[in-house]
Amino acid sequence: MNQKKLKRKVNELKNFFKSIRFSTLYKIAGLILLIFTLYMVFTTLNKSKHIGETEDESLNATIIDKGENYLLILDNQKEEYLIEKKTTEDETIGSTIRFSINSIIDGDPKILKTTSIELINTVSNTKNADSEILEYIKKTNRMFSNASENESEIEIRYINILDFLIYNEKLENHTLNDLTSQARIEGLKVVLSLDSNVENFFPGFKEREGNGKYSGIKEKIITNYLNLTSKVCHYDSNTCTESINDFQTMKETFAISWNNIKNWTNDSERLKEWYQIYSGKNN
Repeated sequence: MNQKKLKRKVNELKNFFKSIRFSTLYKIAGLILLIFTLYMVFTTLNKSKHIGETEDESLNATIIDKGENYLLILDNQKEEYLIEKKTTEDETIGSTIRFSINSIIDGDPKILKTTSIELINTVSNTKNADSEILEYIKKTNRMFSNASENESEIEIRYINILDFLIYNEKLENHTLNDLTSQARIEGLKVVLSLDSNVENFFPGFKEREGNGKYSGIKEKIITNYLNLTSKVCHYDSNTCTESINDFQTMKETFAISWNNIKNWTNDSERLKEWYQIYSGKNN
């Protein structure tokens, strides 16, 4: 009787442990299935987000740069894309376009092949921004032909220009974002000449003005020029080549040495791009 009882208890224990084992396996299997399902849902949703950009659906984006044959746009996810097309005067910086995508070509930035483009909101204030700002800068530089009589006005305009190009303040009712990259690069090139003239005609002015805010401005002008040229070289070959060629003259005229430039950043990738510009190479 005791043996039967013991045997029965042993069998009960076996069944108990078997049930736990199977229950645990079911739980583990269920957990694995849940994780797999969540993974598939996440992957599908994420994939749909990117695939959706290539389907023939209407999307909106803001123009942040333009050239004769391209628009650089920013979508609502803060991603930049390039649309290769003959641009119009009304496709101004800051304007909104609606377009349908046929395909996306990988690159930096990615290139969109579109089936249609519609301008839905034009920002008229930026239409003449390039010409108005460049004329303001060039006129200031021309005033050095009679520097002694124009000293006060030159100093005021010089500070206005630096605050605009380097510190993103308004000039002539424009912001820096209103300019195309081509105009910014041209402006920085002229400002480097303007800065040199200020040094020669009004020594000590930069150190006195703004509690030293402008004393190291030459480095900022050059690094902005190099960074902007590096970016433009990814999508505008004409402006890229012109900017690199111009820099060969600039580095001789304004005594810009690589020994100085290489100490302005610890970013090795940025240094590599800067050196391509400095050396006159465009790989």
